[in-house]
Amino acid sequence: MGLGQLITSIVATLSFGNIYLLLIIAALCSLMLGMGLPTTANYIVVASLMVPVITEVGQMNGFVVPLIAAHLYCFYFGILADDTPPVCL
Repeated sequence: MGLGQLITSIVATLSFGNIYLLLIIAALCSLMLGMGLPTTANYIVVASLMVPVITEVGQMNGFVVPLIAAHLYCFYFGILADDTPPVCL
């Protein structure tokens, strides 16, 4: 099991299957993962780690989560990491 699978399984476990709690945890993880990364690298890292767990937990709860919505949600918080301390670029 690699680091990516470990992070996604931890996020899914911490959310207890609750999609709203998952979105908050995914936002916090995206903020942490996006710190100090340029835009392209930020999108690759955040999308590969957070989007699969958002779509999977959404399907488990009966929600149809569009992929573009999940990608843009994670990308927004990943880019927002550059505006928050300690990076503040």
